[in-house]
Amino acid sequence: MNIQATSFGGITETQHAAIAHTNAMIASNAAIDKSKLNLTNAIVNADINSAAAVAYSKLNLTNAIVNADINSAAAVAQSKLNIDVAPSIHASRHVSGGADEITSPLNIAAIPNRTVAPNTVIVEYDPAEYSAGTTYTKVVETKLWKCSGTIRVKFDLKVVGAFTAYGQIYRNGTPVGTERSTTSTTYVTFSEGITGWSHGDLIQLYLKCSGGTIQAYSTNFLVEYI
Repeated sequence: MNIQATSFGGITETQHAAIAHTNAMIASNAAIDKSKLNLTNAIVNADINSAAAVAYSKLNLTNAIVNADINSAAAVAQSKLNIDVAPSIHASRHVSGGADEITSPLNIAAIPNRTVAPNTVIVEYDPAEYSAGTTYTKVVETKLWKCSGTIRVKFDLKVVGAFTAYGQIYRNGTPVGTERSTTSTTYVTFSEGITGWSHGDLIQLYLKCSGGTIQAYSTNFLVEYI
């Protein structure tokens, strides 16, 4: 018995299968099963609907996320951050009780990081700062994080010329330390423990000089939690 090949409009099934089908030949409502499509490395960003809600596990984000991708309210855990809090964060300026972001010579902004143990150096700022006025001028400012109570503040002070240099520690814009003074043209170290500090307080060093155009200098600003 002879079996005839199935015919489609005069074209046999074998001939139909041999036709190279193009996209234009496929009806928009064809509903072709995904398993019949070769999509390997073919899907691009524009193909994905904004409402697709693709699972995070399906995304290849290794080394692809940048700062701009992170929402300001993300509250990323500190353990997820690569923050070196070792004493060698900066050769001349470092924060070992918080983090190491220094925004300017006048503002050392410590980031909340961890609880600070007693007898810990929490701020060390070595560069020299100066004031040439006869009224107090703020030359160093840092914020106290993760500790409260008593801290010890040290700084070196000197004057240029035959006048007197003055230095004093302030908290949140108010003097709390002993007013220090020297007529030495080489650095003299002053140190004192100051009580009453709270998390978030500003630790500030102000300078002035008895000669209006003569400069009072400070360096080696250091804060210890005691």
